Amino acid sequence: MAPTARYQSEAFSLDFAETIVPALSQTKTYITGGFKTVGAMARALDTVDGVGLTRPVCQEPRLCADILAGKVRGAIKQRLDDDDFGLTNVAAGTQIRMVGRDQEPIDLSQVGMEEAFRKDMGDWTSRMAHDTGMYSFGYVDVERIRPNPYVVVY
Repeated sequence: MAPTARYQSEAFSLDFAETIVPALSQTKTYITGGFKTVGAMARALDTVDGVGLTRPVCQEPRLCADILAGKVRGAIKQRLDDDDFGLTNVAAGTQIRMVGRDQEPIDLSQVGMEEAFRKDMGDWTSRMAHDTGMYSFGYVDVERIRPNPYVVVY
């Protein structure tokens, strides 16, 4: 059966995995890259031993538990362009930074939060660009919204 376009876009490196996995008899194989729905994740497990969910879990730290409990059928769809690696990388780093500060990660499926993130990211980008001594590092500090404490979901 041919995979759907949605499945192909979620599992964009599965073709490569399908090619090499049969030759790997003494190792476990995992795949990462764009998974959003439980269906695509489950279909990938026909080929590999596990799937990576890094960016969705940065947005939803409880995603795996919620999937296993049958509460959700996939990840929240963020308003960001999934194909913009730089933007989604900064967003994920910002979200996990918030968790490290005992805050709920910013919910980038909400218009106001996306707008606040983009403005804060613009400020951060400007600071980074003007830091000729290279003292700045890390990810965006979300300042335009008041973050909820961790475990108080927006």
